[in-house]
Amino acid sequence: MSILTRLKVIAGKVESTKGTAETLTASEATMVISQANYTPDIVMVEREILSASLSKFSALSGTKAGAIAVRTELKGAAAAGTAPKIGEFLKAAGFSETVVASTSVTYNPISTGVETITVGEYSDDDASTGLRHLIAGAAARSCRISGNVGEPMFVDMEFFGKYQDTTDVAPLAPTLDTLAPPVLLGATFTIGGYAANISNITIDYAPSVALRSDITEATGWDHALIVDRTPTISFDAEQPLVATYDFLGIMKAATEGALSLAYGSDAGNTITITAPKVQYTSISEGDRNGIATFQVEGRLNRDSSADDELVIAFT
Repeated sequence: MSILTRLKVIAGKVESTKGTAETLTASEATMVISQANYTPDIVMVEREILSASLSKFSALSGTKAGAIAVRTELKGAAAAGTAPKIGEFLKAAGFSETVVASTSVTYNPISTGVETITVGEYSDDDASTGLRHLIAGAAARSCRISGNVGEPMFVDMEFFGKYQDTTDVAPLAPTLDTLAPPVLLGATFTIGGYAANISNITIDYAPSVALRSDITEATGWDHALIVDRTPTISFDAEQPLVATYDFLGIMKAATEGALSLAYGSDAGNTITITAPKVQYTSISEGDRNGIATFQVEGRLNRDSSADDELVIAFT
């Protein structure tokens, strides 16, 4: 029996009680993934005992956590106003979900009331059995959206939560979401009102996660909390004349500007990403096939109402 790396699905379900594992079924495993990785985080406690020998005493098993990292395509749904498969995971990354029937689904940052999620990685073997790695009470400690010209955008997330025992299970057999993602072609991109010519973009939501300690829990943890976030952006832009758009002058003056990226054309699968207050933090020269570029990095600041520095809408 050999576990095959290509035979793998990820299931996730928002928890009704934070820290209490949900039962996962095939219906929670329909999000397509291109990468998945499980990492246990079990602390081995050293016992620094003095004796007449330098030989070590056995260590103790301490707190127990785990992380599951996934990569998935950024895409919507087959109909406007239908939540995408990634929605459950975005809610545990620190976003709220607003559904307008037959119109849109929008994800906004939130600072309180972030959901926790149970995530399972199911691996199959060449004999139709397999393993399940599971974490509960989890939240995303990383969430990064990136894309290159002519390709779909991807979302890389890593969820951190309470360790659950790995078990032998029958593999899940979900009906995977077959909707094709839109690609970065025919897109509309503006920054500070300027239609920059870019070939790639990365938005790092950068949530920070802490696990709540609890001596009454067998793992030592209650559930994860997102305690901070530091969202940033980076992209490469062809160098314009100062008279056209003064990247360096704008950074020197610490001026903020609105960003908008819209692409796709099918109902439910048209994606718009906005950030009202982008502030440049670093600009360096680059070369794109002999064309001078700026590698631009910036931070995403709050607008007037806060919890609004990054909005993802599917229409």
